[in-house]
Amino acid sequence: MRLANTFRLRKPMDQDWMRSTAPMVCVSYDASSIMSDLRPSMKRSDALTDILVEASASYLIRQFEAGVDAVQIFDTWAGVVASDEFDRCCMEPCTRIAAAVRARIPAAKIIGFPRGAGSKLRRYIAAVPVDALGLDWTIDLEFAREQLQSQKPIQGNLDPVALLVGGKALDRAVDRILESFAAGPFIFNLGHGVLPDTPVAHVEQLVARVRGLT
Repeated sequence: MRLANTFRLRKPMDQDWMRSTAPMVCVSYDASSIMSDLRPSMKRSDALTDILVEASASYLIRQFEAGVDAVQIFDTWAGVVASDEFDRCCMEPCTRIAAAVRARIPAAKIIGFPRGAGSKLRRYIAAVPVDALGLDWTIDLEFAREQLQSQKPIQGNLDPVALLVGGKALDRAVDRILESFAAGPFIFNLGHGVLPDTPVAHVEQLVARVRGLT
């Protein structure tokens, strides 16, 4: 996270939205709290989570003060958390971040992205006060439309590999997503980040396709 650069800003940013990594992601990279050893390290991971919740909220508040319209809490490793630990490890920290941000920025627009959470997404949107839900590319589109989009605006969920491949395969993937979610509130996006070898021409193809069909 570019904390130092963010704190020096004195004018609105060029970006419309920014993202922050969820605490669980950072905890999972701590050498003594990696997922294979998380249970014995709960006390340490909880303490680290508290620090990261405060830091993430402060970071996002500064982003709003710098002029962004929306932010995203990016929880890359939510999908590897067991169902009985999902509330504590993912939902509770994100809820605390959202609450802290809105205590300073009441109208803050926040997108939650618990990647790989699958069916647990229903619990997430029921408990975590986000304005929209980011979806990864593995989610079933019918499930997302019927169980999630009916509750919150959704964002996603193009497979980054489809963007890498380009051509007709990319067009088909884009069309399928747009057709699936056209009836409800929806933000088109990738289901994760752009792969490093993705040609710029494929991104241009994607943008043209989305704009031409919406």
